[in-house]
Amino acid sequence: MQASLARASEERTFYAKRFALWIAIGSMVMMFAGLTSAYIVKKADAETWTVFVIPGVFFASTLAILLSSVTMHLALRSFKRERLHAYRDWMGLTLLLGTAFIVLQVIGWNTLTTQGYHLAE
Repeated sequence: MQASLARASEERTFYAKRFALWIAIGSMVMMFAGLTSAYIVKKADAETWTVFVIPGVFFASTLAILLSSVTMHLALRSFKRERLHAYRDWMGLTLLLGTAFIVLQVIGWNTLTTQGYHLAE
């Protein structure tokens, strides 16, 4: 009796989490659609749309943040396998990549500001 109750409880928890996941995915799709729509509408307004070249440092910062998620995954995997030395190495690299991301973002935004582009005027 208790086993079937436990299984039913686990099943409800599974479906609740699955439902929450679908709600989150739907929310992200709606947000992306809204931002894409805003971009298209704003770009059509030639008076207020500014065309500029994105500094290359932003592409490097994107690479740094993507690589940091990979190193974080590898750190978690090492931790689960109880390879603490490898875990520390991966976490150190993750910290280094996260710091590089922040530094590259600051450099990129300073470059845009130097070129005369400001977020709010």
